[in-house]
Amino acid sequence: MKKSFLFPHWCQKAGWWIAAGIVGGLVLLLILSSMNPGNVVEAPQWAQSLLKILLFFPSIALMLICLSKEKNEDEYIGHIRARSVFVVVLIAFIAEMISMPITRIGALWYGPDFVGTYTAFSGIFTSPVILTIIYLIIFKGTLFANWLKTRNDGQ
Repeated sequence: MKKSFLFPHWCQKAGWWIAAGIVGGLVLLLILSSMNPGNVVEAPQWAQSLLKILLFFPSIALMLICLSKEKNEDEYIGHIRARSVFVVVLIAFIAEMISMPITRIGALWYGPDFVGTYTAFSGIFTSPVILTIIYLIIFKGTLFANWLKTRNDGQ
């Protein structure tokens, strides 16, 4: 029997529910902050705590969604999963290889202000959360495209 390091399928459903709760919480915070637009700087303590929790849970939700088995896990889905991971690693590698020389040249020519700005911008493509979202888009998009293709071929 082949050993799998993936979570059961129900964890994927739990991850989607957590993601939906995060979106709902962010909408609630936006509504509450728009009710009192003059109080932008000072938020209530419970809103600050809720925001800290909401910033932690996307990582948990993405981990549950990406590391869970599909309903019908087979070798082809494993192949799609491996190819998606390869593309994400390739994106991160290329982003890092482009950002390192630009950061060094920018530090020599423009000073440390350029480095801080460029590093913040280039860090987007090497952020684990963004890379996980890219993986999710590639993996689920490929599964959806294959589902559409088999659905149209059957008719």
